Amino acid sequence: MESKICPQCGAEIKSTAKFCDECGANISAQINTSVNTEGNVGVQASRKTNKNHILIVIGVVIIVLLFGILCIKLVSNNSSSDDSVAQYDNVRKQYASNIVMSWYSIDGNNNFDEWNVYMPYIENGYVYIPVKAQINSEYTVQFRGFGTASINDTFSKTVPLEYEYENSTVQKGVYQKLTIRVPIADLDVQRPTTLYCQLATYVAGRQQNIKIEFDISW
Repeated sequence: MESKICPQCGAEIKSTAKFCDECGANISAQINTSVNTEGNVGVQASRKTNKNHILIVIGVVIIVLLFGILCIKLVSNNSSSDDSVAQYDNVRKQYASNIVMSWYSIDGNNNFDEWNVYMPYIENGYVYIPVKAQINSEYTVQFRGFGTASINDTFSKTVPLEYEYENSTVQKGVYQKLTIRVPIADLDVQRPTTLYCQLATYVAGRQQNIKIEFDISW
């Protein structure tokens, strides 16, 4: 006859017995409890495994999100840095939107000299006006010349200006670059819209003034 062991006291009992002959324990209840306990343990283990998988997935998602935020921040910082540089350059160097130039030739004849003016700009307290001139006279100059500038044609208030030649020798009919630099701190305006200039130069041993007028839009 088949037998089994009592889960309570360990005595050997019949396989069909419902109660233990030694300790009187309810064998059926013990077996059901054991089965239920094992089942619960299996369910708990499965739930724990699923929970671990969920935590791992959440962790991976958080890492990916943090990495994406870091990349976006780095790109944004680089872009902001570039924008700052560009904005600083615009503040430091401000270009005009348009300029019109009028001039008077050294010999008083406007038909011979030719002046081409390029877009002026303000930088470090000076307004720079690049010019390309074809003069109907020949003379030798220093690379840097001087003169006066004013915001009105009466020259009631003037500031000293400087201009630089591309070459020290001015040849008749040959274009030469010329840069005029005017300090704006003493002009009482931040961006002058009119500038009347007199460039002092020597021709045939005597000083003459080249008179130039600029109308500038900013």
